[in-house]
Amino acid sequence: MNNPRLYERRLNEFKKNISSKKGIVNYFQIKNLNDITFQNESNNSCKLTIKYKHVNFDINKNNIFELPAELNDVISTYLPSYIKITLTIKYPPDYPFKPPTWSLTELSHNINLHADVEEYYSSIVDAHNRENREWLPSTWVEKDVILFISRINHFDSVMRETL
Repeated sequence: MNNPRLYERRLNEFKKNISSKKGIVNYFQIKNLNDITFQNESNNSCKLTIKYKHVNFDINKNNIFELPAELNDVISTYLPSYIKITLTIKYPPDYPFKPPTWSLTELSHNINLHADVEEYYSSIVDAHNRENREWLPSTWVEKDVILFISRINHFDSVMRETL
């Protein structure tokens, strides 16, 4: 890396900001995501994991066999739909003059879509990498992360398609 100190400084600043706000969800004030973690994997890569859970069950509309509300509450905890996406962000040797490369490393879910879910999220990652061709060295790690999250954060509409 041409300037590993700059990469480390930017990464450490981002981590400090995240921890002071008790996580990325609070730091970016994201309302509908359950959890996002960001961690170092090696000298030039990081891992970002995004978890989203949606409960399609509404006790007022779907009282199962007219059971007591307490039992329906317990049953509803077993019914959420979820998506968990893990991405790797690799920083090139000439960072910050070249953009990082994002890749989808793991996807797990229990949703039924008409489209291929992995192909769908891979296309979002590819689009983000293409957009990064307009990269500026002044772009900090956190700006790139929030830009990606804003591209991918439409889980509510994805979940509505499964109903």
